[in-house]
Amino acid sequence: MQQSRSGVRTGLRTKIPSACVVVSLSLSLAACAGPEGLEDSGEVLTGEVSQGVQVGSSMDCPTGTGGTCTVLNMPLLHQSSSLIDVDVQWMSPWGCYDTSIATVLNTALANRTSTRPLVDRTLAWDSIVAGNNGGTPPLTTTKVYEQVTQQYRWANATVPMYFHEMLKDFDTAFTTVRKFPAGCNPDVYGSCAWSTSVLVNDTVGAAYRDFSEGTLHVTNDYIKGQMNAGFAMMIAYGRYTPKKVWDSRLGGYRMTFMRDSQHKVAFSGYQPGTYPLRINDVGDGQRYNVSVTSDVALIGTFDGIAASSVVAWDFPNGKKAQTFVRYDPAVSPTTQVFFVDHVDGLSLSLPKAGPVRQVFSGTWSAGWTSLMPFTLNGEPHQLAYNRNTGAVHFDTFYANANGTNTVWSYTWGSGFTHFAPYYINKHPYFIAYNSTTGDAHYDTFPSNLQGPIIKAIKTWPAGLTTIEPFVMNGENYLLLYNKNTGAVRYEKLNATGSDSTTTWTGTWGTGFTHFASHDIGGTPHLVVYNASTGAIHYDRILANGVSVLAIETLATGLNLEALDFNGPGHVLAYQPGTGSAATKRLGLDGTTSADAFAGTTFASATAVVPFMQGGKPYVLLYNENTGTVRSYELSMF
Repeated sequence: MQQSRSGVRTGLRTKIPSACVVVSLSLSLAACAGPEGLEDSGEVLTGEVSQGVQVGSSMDCPTGTGGTCTVLNMPLLHQSSSLIDVDVQWMSPWGCYDTSIATVLNTALANRTSTRPLVDRTLAWDSIVAGNNGGTPPLTTTKVYEQVTQQYRWANATVPMYFHEMLKDFDTAFTTVRKFPAGCNPDVYGSCAWSTSVLVNDTVGAAYRDFSEGTLHVTNDYIKGQMNAGFAMMIAYGRYTPKKVWDSRLGGYRMTFMRDSQHKVAFSGYQPGTYPLRINDVGDGQRYNVSVTSDVALIGTFDGIAASSVVAWDFPNGKKAQTFVRYDPAVSPTTQVFFVDHVDGLSLSLPKAGPVRQVFSGTWSAGWTSLMPFTLNGEPHQLAYNRNTGAVHFDTFYANANGTNTVWSYTWGSGFTHFAPYYINKHPYFIAYNSTTGDAHYDTFPSNLQGPIIKAIKTWPAGLTTIEPFVMNGENYLLLYNKNTGAVRYEKLNATGSDSTTTWTGTWGTGFTHFASHDIGGTPHLVVYNASTGAIHYDRILANGVSVLAIETLATGLNLEALDFNGPGHVLAYQPGTGSAATKRLGLDGTTSADAFAGTTFASATAVVPFMQGGKPYVLLYNENTGTVRSYELSMF
């Protein structure tokens, strides 16, 4: 072992590719340089991290989160910079991962909310100082490029610094509660689950690597929400060349994709527009505007034919859709498609108040038996209904979930027991159902929310205890279930929200009290829970029923609700008797759930209303007997 100029121990220097290749064996061995179609521009900026940066907020949003926001203290680095020590510059063609990791590590450290001392390799990392590149003649370097050099050396020795290791490297001399899953060693790259967390008095942080090529939850809104929550984010993608292949059976071209190389970049902020995310691209040391989407219409043309003319897509993930990163073609034109492999995040500055933080407390009138959340024009709303009197309100949420404002009130017929929301072209629709009579109203909202628009009234079987909406093959369905008889059926809603057709009927076991649908890679899945026995089923929804993927047992008496979140599926497990609540992350294979965080809310709530506002997940709890209402901001990490 030898000492580097920064005084940090280096690893062995056998010539193997850097972390871009070594620690991501599933990726191609091709280099990870800058965007296709651009010349390497050399030294644009050598870094923007202040040597004396103050810890604190991680985002600068001068006009609010609907405008332009910048991740503070994020260096703009170049993986092939001449400021990297000359003895490891041979690694630079593969250095996108190392350099992007260094970008995120520096950002998280600079924006941390704890001044607690660092330990282990994080202390060594933070202690690195500027030097020279060892060249002839030597060039004066910066601290951040000496850190990139050190990361190259560690990666060369197959021990790269990664997010989970930095997360745990805080002084443990004080009261510490750690939450690392079984089998996770944060000092070993890749051994930890997709999310791990650590709470140390004034420090709350999380790190994750989410292999999301089989899912569709990584969107512009998801990335924006994560940055708003305090995460420094990066994304890995593969560069694919589209190739059309004539399919005589289908009578048209199907589109295939050939992998060429891969790349990693860090997210540095966002702004309005078609390409709303900003990235720091280590391939050439420049910033670009991009979109993260699965909408192939954004690209338009593939191998000379319009996306609308493609009869079948053979996406690399084998599914019907796949998320990709699209650079603004006005600046970075390309014929390739950059399909997402994984997204990574690190924060050392999550809310100090804990994972379940009360943001509102109040008292409404008693007696509201149904509260249905819905989204209109991108903002959260709710429908409140009293089945005994027929009183109904349409409400908007004040900023920061600080209560609601009634924009319309009326009196309907009494007796409705279930309200189920769904969306057509992003506009909210809903079903109102009376379990005593079987009456089912097909309704929607006018844009000004001044009363409902009744599209149709039908009669369904009486006695249904669950109406759960889900989306299958891009179309809206309802799952109807009777817990007393086990009778179940699927209703396919039409394109105007005015009718539905029964597509499947069957009989399941009795007693299931809570259903939560969620999407994995365009395929609907279902969590089914029995409050009496604690049994929980993890299912994949099929056209003719479900495939049961796994069965577990939880505590009894829970209220299990799907959480609204721009990300992978989560449910809230709320215990009315004690007020305890846990956000449970659903496995990306649909077979498990695990507590992300647990906290305490108020007891005896009769309604649990999840919603999103400003990119943050919230839940409103209400007691129909007392009128007590409180809202909580939730941490999904």
